[in-house]
Amino acid sequence: MNNPRDFIGNTPATGRGVVIAIIDSGFAKPDAFVGGWAVAGKPWSDATGHGTSVAYVAHSAAPGAKLLGVRAMRDGSRMLYYDDVCAAIDYVGRWAWAHPTTRVICNISLTGTGWTGIEKHIEALVAAGIPVVVAAGNTGEEEHNIYPSCCQSPIVVGAVDALGKPAPFSTRHADVDICQLGVDVCTGEAAQSGTSFAAPIVAAMCACILEQHPAYTEPQVLSVLLARASPVDFGGFKIPLVRLGTDLTAEVINVPKGKKLCVYDGPGSETVIGYVRTGDIVTLMGRQNKWRKIRYLTDKGVTIIGWANKRYLEEG
Repeated sequence: MNNPRDFIGNTPATGRGVVIAIIDSGFAKPDAFVGGWAVAGKPWSDATGHGTSVAYVAHSAAPGAKLLGVRAMRDGSRMLYYDDVCAAIDYVGRWAWAHPTTRVICNISLTGTGWTGIEKHIEALVAAGIPVVVAAGNTGEEEHNIYPSCCQSPIVVGAVDALGKPAPFSTRHADVDICQLGVDVCTGEAAQSGTSFAAPIVAAMCACILEQHPAYTEPQVLSVLLARASPVDFGGFKIPLVRLGTDLTAEVINVPKGKKLCVYDGPGSETVIGYVRTGDIVTLMGRQNKWRKIRYLTDKGVTIIGWANKRYLEEG
């Protein structure tokens, strides 16, 4: 499983002081929420588990942010209706208007077809200074009829795996703005894949940016996201993979002559997935006790992400 926080980049920001509104199926655990609303019934139920998972990802990536749970599905229902999604979007606008000193981001990891009128509701949020982040969709095709993915005003997010390769299920088209981790994402007790889980990582990145620059507009937030982006080829569409800050690096040291430092698939694991040598420079992605999560490029140009003992790493 991939920890969402490891993939937003090197930033001390955690989203403190920012609220991420999650429009989704519902929410089973209200602990991290500043409030909630439902199109019908109460927000603290989730017939599909989807909203609970999306919220977990957002909070994992931006643990300092608060969440606003906005349930767009009716009690006990697994059906999603256009009018209900629009009502949920409008509620986020009302909540933000009632809390004028709080910066709000809206995440929508729901998609549908024929929702042609949804853009005016999203445009109203953006006009009110609320960045809106949406999932591109999971059709695996080049399609431009998936809403709100095909709208102009939101930040549309496609999915890549942990090595930055395009996820085969990720919908692609000219209005997909950026991509982020969407494969084997930790959503609590399990790993899940989908652009639904790439979008809240980007929403969390927006929260981190707004913590440090609370007056930024959506275009300014997007420009920060794109500042260190590297293009990923999604079958003819070059979609930027985004990270924040400057990568932290470490030099491999003190490995005995003629030996290699083992890289494992997890902290404390015995499964070796690669090796590094004294003098190699690796990128730091996470820490756990005596272990460091690292990323490096092999001699054959293959990116490896794994765990190594910090004893042999001199952090820069």
